[in-house]
Amino acid sequence: MKTEDAPAAEKLTVGKNYVRNRGLMGIALFLGWLILFFMGLSISSSKLKPLDTDGHVIWETLWLYALTFTPTNTALLAALAGVIGGWPVTSVPLTKNLILTLMRWITIRSNTGVWFT
Repeated sequence: MKTEDAPAAEKLTVGKNYVRNRGLMGIALFLGWLILFFMGLSISSSKLKPLDTDGHVIWETLWLYALTFTPTNTALLAALAGVIGGWPVTSVPLTKNLILTLMRWITIRSNTGVWFT
């Protein structure tokens, strides 16, 4: 097969959406981490009763109890932090430019010794 017979490469329009969606997913993961963190701080799991008097599970309360109970809350926060830490947000142009701008600002300020004017 000659190269002239090969189909022309199509423009990939999926790439922009993929990068934008990846950035939005990173933001959503971080917001989820914050919500879970503040739930663990503000809701006391000791006041929640996941079982009724007969020993039956109250599902609505059980989920809230599991999210705010310190060991499970900490485990979920650690798992989310690991996912966020490995999330490729630096490939998103806006985030990458923001990180590079901050790095340049810190480098310039640390070299000159003047942090704020």
